Amino acid sequence: MTTLGKNRARTSCGRPDPARSLALAGQVAEHLRRLEKYRQASQVFLDPSPLLKQARINVLVDGKILIMPGPGLKDGFYRLDPYRIPIAKLAQATVGRELPAFGQKITARSEATALKVDLLIGEYWAVDERGYGVGEGKGFFDLAVALLAELGGLADDCQILVAVQGRERLVAGLPFDPWDIAGHGILTPEEVIMVGQLSPGRPRIVWDELVLDRIRRITPLWKLYVEQGRDR
Repeated sequence: MTTLGKNRARTSCGRPDPARSLALAGQVAEHLRRLEKYRQASQVFLDPSPLLKQARINVLVDGKILIMPGPGLKDGFYRLDPYRIPIAKLAQATVGRELPAFGQKITARSEATALKVDLLIGEYWAVDERGYGVGEGKGFFDLAVALLAELGGLADDCQILVAVQGRERLVAGLPFDPWDIAGHGILTPEEVIMVGQLSPGRPRIVWDELVLDRIRRITPLWKLYVEQGRDR
């Protein structure tokens, strides 16, 4: 491991190759399946990355509720019930553009509060020994988790895992910002590494770091912004 800043980590590790991610997705999914936290979970949030494709399918095959973000989070989240999706359509159902056809859209606080997500998993380009990661730089996974937390959609004992394409993407001492979320564990094709340091506090939205245009583009984020009187 070497100490890298966020930009250096992005440059050094590079964007994960989608074809390689798909080839490794089965290994990642099997390591996830062996975790006790996964076996106990009834609702699992997974991002739409290629590395987690098989894991998304497995969640449904295993009879669990799958929560996914809509494209760009614009329409919020989708709840996929495995017992309402034909087995032959499970893989198709977990593709971003197909979510409206197979899932229930979650945008209102009352809908989100009814969720109790037990486990959340997102892919990073690189991750350090504390579970802090670096991705494309848009903070998509961090914002999605924080938004679910603020809407009351997380179980009290929820855990967060960060997935990377391989051990070569483990680095040391990444800097982190107030909105960055650390994982309780690191999921790789080779193994799962549980980290000693848990996420510092409950995920939260750092409103001052969000531009108004981005807030307006994400329906549940804008509703929360107005609900809290921040538009005044």
